[in-house]
This record gives sequence, C-alpha cells and structure tokens, in this order.
Amino acid sequence: MALALGLAHSWAEKRASLPHNLLLIFQPAEETTGGAQPICESGILEEYRVKRIFGCHLWPGLPAGQAFARPGPMMARCSEITLAVQGRSAHIAQWARGADALHAGALFLTKIYQRLSALPPSIDLFVLRFGRMESGSVRNAISDHTLLEGSLRVFHEALFQRILEEMEGLCRAIETKTGCSLSLSASPGYPPLRNDPALYAAAAAALEEKLSPLESPSLTADDFSFFAQARPSLFFFLGTGEAAPPLHNPAFDFDEAVLQSGLDIYWKLAALP
Repeated sequence: MALALGLAHSWAEKRASLPHNLLLIFQPAEETTGGAQPICESGILEEYRVKRIFGCHLWPGLPAGQAFARPGPMMARCSEITLAVQGRSAHIAQWARGADALHAGALFLTKIYQRLSALPPSIDLFVLRFGRMESGSVRNAISDHTLLEGSLRVFHEALFQRILEEMEGLCRAIETKTGCSLSLSASPGYPPLRNDPALYAAAAAALEEKLSPLESPSLTADDFSFFAQARPSLFFFLGTGEAAPPLHNPAFDFDEAVLQSGLDIYWKLAALP
C-alpha cells in the first residue's frame, strides 16, 4: 500500500517520461476473503485497458531492498481443509458404548501424514498440515465430536484432486473402523500464482542486478494469482533483511529504506515498453 502511495505521490514528475499510463490498484482483503477476484470480475481491467500487472510482497530472510522472483510457478494454490467428525459420547468406564470422535480424528491425522510422506520424491511440491484440533468437553467421557482445520498447498490441479481422493478414502475407512461419521470439506481458496515468462525476462533485463531468481517456488499463497490469471503479470518478493522478524508475527518490523528500493523497482517496471 505504501509503495502504491509512493507511486501516486511521484506521478506528476514521472508521467511525462513513461510510454503509457498507470492504474494503481489499492486492493482490500488479501488476507481474508480475497479482494483480487472481485476486482478482476468488476470489469475495471477491461475499462482501463490494462495490459500487464505488477505486485510485490515484503519478504523477511532475503537481502534488504532486493527483488526476487521466478518465471512460471511462484506461489502455491491454497485450500482450507476442514474435517468434522461426529461420534457418540459415553462414560469412559463404558467407552465401548460410544463412538470415539477423538480417536477417529487422531487416526485421520496420523494416517494421512503417513500416507503422504510415502509418496515418491518425484511428486510435485506440496504440503498438507493441520494447525488446529478441537474435541470433547470433559476428561471422563468419550468425545462425540472432533474438528480438524488445516491447509493444503499444491501447484497442479491433478495433485490437488489426488490428495483430496486420498483423504476421502481414508475417511470412509475410519468410519468403518470407529463407527463415527467423517465429513471433509475443501475451500476454493486461491489458484497457484504463475509469473508470465516473457514479462519476467523483460523485468530481469530492466532491473539487472536488482532482480534475483528464486531457486524454487514458495508454498505460501497470495490472491494476486487472480490478477495473474487475468493479465500477463509479475509478482516479486522484496527482501527486508536476513535478520528481519517473520511475517504474521506481532514483532514484524523492517528498515523503511526498503520501501525506497521497492519504489525504484516499480518505476523501472513502469518504464518497460
């Protein structure tokens, strides 16, 4: 947001030297419901005849003020995975009368991790992990419910479907074993973010040593991917320094001189023919 405001602030002195106009997109909701898709669907890209789109994200752990990107796959498709287990409560002294939803959830978690870890090393880059598990109400009663919440990150639709099918098959097997009912859902999420190879090559030539190639794509996700589906696009990471605190951390901070480097990079991109 600060970089886009910087572009607007210096627009008057720069616009005469540019070969085209700029449209500055102040997009809401990147971290919540996803604001890029509604903007793409609004018709504004057609109305203003947008030909290409650039975006960036501050990135701790990379040299401060340096841009990093790669052609093709840049960031993963993400989907929120939710498993709801319905069991039947019973006193633990008579546990066999119940259907243990906590046990069923634990079985699913351990079994899916085991199965996916056994996939061959040649399989596409992916991650499936669960960060939240909630079950039961008291220590001396069998749990009648379990909720597992996690995230699946992939780069190709075929692998996404394969992992979903693996989870669904496991759910059916655990239902048979435990007597619980398992319901799995996957949100639409964001598509994979792919940089336009020709635009990356042009940016690399213009930025020279200010743009460094990423060795591999990131399993993080960003809804800029909707822009990248709509127009030739380039998304890059702007380093904030090797010792900078991580993202999504209350201690996150950075040297604001990085923003000037980002602004210089944006102006060079804006000057591309």
